[in-house]
Amino acid sequence: HVYDYLIKPFAARELREAVKHAEESFWNVSSAAPSDTDAITARYNFLSQVCANPSYRFNSCDEINTAYHTHFCSGFFRAIFVKLDSFHSPELLEQKHPQLNAKLCGIVLEFFSRSCYDLLIEKRPDGILFFVNYNSHLHNQIEDSLSRLFAEVKAGVAPLCPEINVTLCVGREYTDINSPYNIKNDALDVRWQRMHVGTGQILYW
Repeated sequence: HVYDYLIKPFAARELREAVKHAEESFWNVSSAAPSDTDAITARYNFLSQVCANPSYRFNSCDEINTAYHTHFCSGFFRAIFVKLDSFHSPELLEQKHPQLNAKLCGIVLEFFSRSCYDLLIEKRPDGILFFVNYNSHLHNQIEDSLSRLFAEVKAGVAPLCPEINVTLCVGREYTDINSPYNIKNDALDVRWQRMHVGTGQILYW
């Protein structure tokens, strides 16, 4: 589908707006129709609000799926945070490289597209967080291929922003979604390991 277009010659502002529009189409991609604003908003709220509150507890995937338009199934739940380190502020970085977030989302979505029940995305000031649900039988396959994902992310970032150091922060696998707060924050907690072991690598909880 075509969501936007530019006609030459175009101004830098028009390019930034078009890229931002394309970037936003990546957020919380699901089987829900793109026009289903309520579903997209509910999915975003699950990751940005529910997963940020430790008091939220759930008994089943169905309970969450009904309330937040997710498509979770029994299996593994895990958060992966693509941490971006730069000497630029997050605001300046986004101004300088407006296409970066869309590029990263495209790489991760392609990587997980054939193995995930569902994938939620949260844009953060210092990177992008992915909340992933996949079949438990794919454990070894996912583990073995994370290094390939990291290589693809770095290769995608380097031509656009050579000054950025990328760190892949990988949370634990959970067998249930009883506490989405813990799942999300595992990956965010991992980023602090950079202070001891450095950036530019895969770090595990």
